[in-house]
Amino acid sequence: MALRGRSEEQRQAEVDAQRAMLARRRDEKAAAKYMAEVEQRRADTEAHFQSNKLDIQPGEDPIEAWRRKEARGLIKPLGYEDVPEGGIPMPMASFGIPKYDNGERFDLRLPHVEVGYEDPDADIMGKIGRFFGFGKKPQEKKPEGKE
Repeated sequence: MALRGRSEEQRQAEVDAQRAMLARRRDEKAAAKYMAEVEQRRADTEAHFQSNKLDIQPGEDPIEAWRRKEARGLIKPLGYEDVPEGGIPMPMASFGIPKYDNGERFDLRLPHVEVGYEDPDADIMGKIGRFFGFGKKPQEKKPEGKE
C-alpha cells in the first residue's frame, strides 16, 4: 500500500493539497491568480540567475569581469566550506544535493565557465605536424605601428 508509514496528518495534508488543486483547476480566476504567482516566481528566479552571471563585454577576457565582481564582494570564496577534518573521504554522486546542483560548486563560479577558455598551446597534434613540416606555420605578431 502506498500510504504505509505515513501519519494521518501527512495523509490529510496531501488530500487537502489535491483538493485545492482541483478547486483551482475548476475556477478560472483562481487558476489565473495561481499562474500569475508562478510567472512571478519564475521571473524572480531568472532575475536572480542573471544577477549572478558575469557581465562580460564583447572581446573582453572573462577573468577581468570576474575580478571586478570579486572586488565588489559578489563572488563567494572558492572551495567547499564544510569539508570535514580527517577521516577517509567517501565519494558520492553530486546530483540531488543543492550545494552542488544549484551553481554552488566552486568550479561553476570560475570566470571562464560561461564562455569557455581555449588554451592556445593545447594543439599538440598541430605542433607535431609543424615539427615535421606539415600544416600552417604559426603567425608571428608584427610590432605595432610597423607593417
